[in-house]
Amino acid sequence: MADALLNEIVIGHQQYQQAINGSNVFRRAFSEVFRRRSLLFVGSGLTESYFVNLIAESLFSLGPSAMPHYALFTAKDLEKADPEFLAVRLGITPIVYGESHTDLPGALNRIHREGQNLSGAKEASSHVLSSLVYSVARKQATKATVTLSFSRLPAPSPGACVVLNVGLDNSSAPPLPEYGPMVRNYHDEHPDLWNDDVDPIPIGSKTRNEGWLFEPASRARNSAVLFVGARDSQGNSSGVRSLEIVSKATASALRHIEAKGKRREVVMGVLGAGGGVNDSPVYRLAAQLAGIRDFLAQSPERAKPSLRKIEIFIVDRGAWAAVAQGRLDVAGILTSRLTRVLVRIADGHGRWEEYAMSVPHSWSVEAVLHAYNIVEENVEVTAYPLPTQHRNSISQLPVFPGMIVEVHPQRVAVFGRRTL
Repeated sequence: MADALLNEIVIGHQQYQQAINGSNVFRRAFSEVFRRRSLLFVGSGLTESYFVNLIAESLFSLGPSAMPHYALFTAKDLEKADPEFLAVRLGITPIVYGESHTDLPGALNRIHREGQNLSGAKEASSHVLSSLVYSVARKQATKATVTLSFSRLPAPSPGACVVLNVGLDNSSAPPLPEYGPMVRNYHDEHPDLWNDDVDPIPIGSKTRNEGWLFEPASRARNSAVLFVGARDSQGNSSGVRSLEIVSKATASALRHIEAKGKRREVVMGVLGAGGGVNDSPVYRLAAQLAGIRDFLAQSPERAKPSLRKIEIFIVDRGAWAAVAQGRLDVAGILTSRLTRVLVRIADGHGRWEEYAMSVPHSWSVEAVLHAYNIVEENVEVTAYPLPTQHRNSISQLPVFPGMIVEVHPQRVAVFGRRTL
């Protein structure tokens, strides 16, 4: 038994090379698993050439995996690797779990607990699971918790601020908040929260309006309510809903509340909601989470950050199902420097190739296409969802979590050295 077990153990660089290169069956099996399953690499030596070549062979033979892959690194080990190469070329998202290998057991225990929570959410009704909590590191060695709850928006507790979604009435300058049924019903339930005029606070620059914040005037110094008009009001009387502006308005609202220094908790509904919305509530929630990520990633204006808890209350059943069943990667959106994009390429004969990529948030659709040497001449590029309508071309759009980019040839499309 001991001899048989010894023959199954692979130790050292040379034995790994022999095991990988000496078995075609193993390489084919690995390619199938890599393409069809989501993998977590732990202590796998992804910087070694034999491992990179094994994954590269799978990508060459079968194309990039549509499944997300992750690899655990210490902060020091990741300095020896190329995070962008791992994420963009190999489709593996690197995750820093601590400063030394002694932090690994704790990281694996946290992953195990999260896996049990998600597994339970998938097996049970998505409405049985009423909330999920995520801990996110901030600058200056502080942490904040982000909670998602399937419930109506409650009244803010002492020390909290409630953020309400409103439309824009641009018949005056500056615009006024346009209260929808949800805000009016909330005011009927909690009439003491506000009853005054509001002070408008523009978001964005002098040349580009990116929504508005409105604060009850008499409580401007320590308001328990903040209204957010996440609309692009350029050239439109009531404003256009925009996923990009939902993200920016979310981050601006949180910065404004923390700058006051009085509130430790924020509760909010899903921003950019209401009638006449084309984008799925899941995408609007993803945009809001991206705004929270941007806020938490920035250095706080105050020496000691005051906001410790952010809670989003979700009433849309479809959006909550995506969260509870793990279809919306909430933890990835909140903490990762990369976002997942699916590229689908048609060859003119009804055949498709798919490339799932993890790319930096700052990338454009054009940068995603260029990563695979896709030349945009004589091709039609479509993308969904559209983060904003105010772009000259789709190729200049910023990427968005879960974005699908499709490339259709008009006559001939050139991919690297191949012509379709």
